[in-house]
Amino acid sequence: MPDYNFTLTVTANTSKDAPAEEEMKLMKGVIASALLQFPAGCHGLVHITIADSKQQLYPANADETYHGDDVNIPIIGKHALDKPPYKLLLKGWSPNTSYDHTIQLALSILPEAEASPYSTLTDLVKIMKRLMGLR
Repeated sequence: MPDYNFTLTVTANTSKDAPAEEEMKLMKGVIASALLQFPAGCHGLVHITIADSKQQLYPANADETYHGDDVNIPIIGKHALDKPPYKLLLKGWSPNTSYDHTIQLALSILPEAEASPYSTLTDLVKIMKRLMGLR
């Protein structure tokens, strides 16, 4: 299981319109787990999102961000990386702050077969239903 760790330094007074960004080059598979770490001193003023090339993925509600202080936030919910390029974008901003803050993101990527261990069984059930005339 490939594990990735990324850091994003959000400089003091970074605006939402010009966020700090880290392009995360990954491998094909499924994001099985992720952990976002906000160090002490952020005071909830550093905002983080994770996006693909089209839209914000995490948090799922596009008007929100992850933020916190001295907290680890587990990100739950699988996302398939099935089309190249296998990249995501970590974005952060911190308006009205006086200090730089470094946020860490740890990701675990599983091959699709490991992430969905029952997919083969599901496919077999579908084939059996078709053979038996059931839909």
